[in-house]
Amino acid sequence: MRSLLESQRNKHEDNSDTTFLIDELLPQLSANTDQFRRSATESGVSVSRDLSTILKNLKKLEQSFDVLNQVLDPSLSTTQSTATRRHPNAFFVVDACVLTVSDTCDVDHSKDTSGPLLTSRLTGKGFDVIETSIVADDVLRIQGKLCEWSDRALGVDLIVTTGGTGFTARDVTPEATKAIVDRDAPGIAHALTSGSLKVTPMAMLSSNIYCDHRLSAGIRKRTLIINFPGSAKACDECLAIVEPVLAHAIHQLRGDTTATASAHKQLQQPLRSKVQLQSVGLRPRHSQYPMISMDTAINKIIDECVAFTDVEYIDLDCLDQLMGRLLADSICAAVPLPPFRASIKDGYAVVAADGSGDRKVLAKAATAGGQVPMESIELTSGCCMRVSTGAPLPAGCDAVVQVEDTKVVQLSEVWQQVFI
Repeated sequence: MRSLLESQRNKHEDNSDTTFLIDELLPQLSANTDQFRRSATESGVSVSRDLSTILKNLKKLEQSFDVLNQVLDPSLSTTQSTATRRHPNAFFVVDACVLTVSDTCDVDHSKDTSGPLLTSRLTGKGFDVIETSIVADDVLRIQGKLCEWSDRALGVDLIVTTGGTGFTARDVTPEATKAIVDRDAPGIAHALTSGSLKVTPMAMLSSNIYCDHRLSAGIRKRTLIINFPGSAKACDECLAIVEPVLAHAIHQLRGDTTATASAHKQLQQPLRSKVQLQSVGLRPRHSQYPMISMDTAINKIIDECVAFTDVEYIDLDCLDQLMGRLLADSICAAVPLPPFRASIKDGYAVVAADGSGDRKVLAKAATAGGQVPMESIELTSGCCMRVSTGAPLPAGCDAVVQVEDTKVVQLSEVWQQVFI
């Protein structure tokens, strides 16, 4: 077994999750080999407990190897490798437990809807939900289950509780959790509250809101514990809020410095636009939607408008009273806005007298808020200039041809438009 793991480590050394798991297992195998050599009466119980943990992790490792081998050899059938069906990302298997806290559900398990929903959602996202349980709203029972799961040999990666986060006297899940965690995770609590408030103002009545005497998330040893509300709908929404950061949090708790450093490096990368400005000549020139005239478009908008039945006059200085209202009359600016001739479409600035035919495209383009000074550019006959909606028009231009009415005649070596 040891030689097998060592050979697999060399084979998959580029995968940090797999090598991390192997490095954890190797010393355990050595330790348990020594224990086997001792008297069964002295070490039998601990050997059994440790071997159970090792077997669980060997199962994860086997799933990782199955997925990798299937990638390397696509000819493998799905029956030969079940890992992809069970774990979309088997190289990073997360053990999770779900605890439902409810007096009602403790009496009648069939009334538990949030626990099964969380189990289904977590499993669907690749988590390995190894155990679920239901307890009453009792501090000692809640703490007992949380400690049982987090104090195992290698610990559970994630524990999600549902229920007991309200304002009634029996809602004690946050207090029970706070008493047994080693460290708080207030950032997760704040994210849950701010995210929930976007859905319903009733979220402020949940103890998920962070303050000195309430707690919704924390860490015990290497286990992340998060309290969710008791509503199935709220659980679904809360899981969607925290799910994007769970993998990174668990990498840190596992001490996987490689994966943690990789995540930090990605976060520090500047955001880059996916728009390929250098290959503008290759962009689609026709909308996927049918073109209609301006008159038709305006009539469609008017048809959707509802006649005013109640008009109220409000002073413009009362900004708080203006929010959420519609203008009953048109408001005209005292000065032209924008204070220059601007295009109302994406297209090409042209000289109308040139008529139809090919045009040479100027290298510079005009964009709304762009840095190109239009006063220094004059459009001459036979040329055109790319302009975007809201962009200032160059001198000499008296018409704009929309993109949909043009086609590229010639591109440069770097895919820039030369003639249209």
